[in-house]
Amino acid sequence: MNPRHADYNSAYYEKKDIYNETLFHQSFDAYEKGNRSKAFKLWKKLTLEQKEEIAAVIPKYIRVCEHQYRYNFENWINPLNEHWKDKVSAPMRLFI
Repeated sequence: MNPRHADYNSAYYEKKDIYNETLFHQSFDAYEKGNRSKAFKLWKKLTLEQKEEIAAVIPKYIRVCEHQYRYNFENWINPLNEHWKDKVSAPMRLFI
């Protein structure tokens, strides 16, 4: 393999890894519930498209679902369950 290609590939993957880690930390900090190390292990199993979808859904989910009723982040992003794809409905309001 050409050494220049190796440098280019390593730089590409390094940027991709930095983006993935940054996206994870931003998503986890916004979500505010769960175990960071367990969540990161599951995060690594997701595709880039899934990660970006999760990051996009978090603001709506946390607006609708009270903190105490949210899944832990590691359960919510688990690729086996894909809870981030669950339908998010409007918050319930109590009328007195």
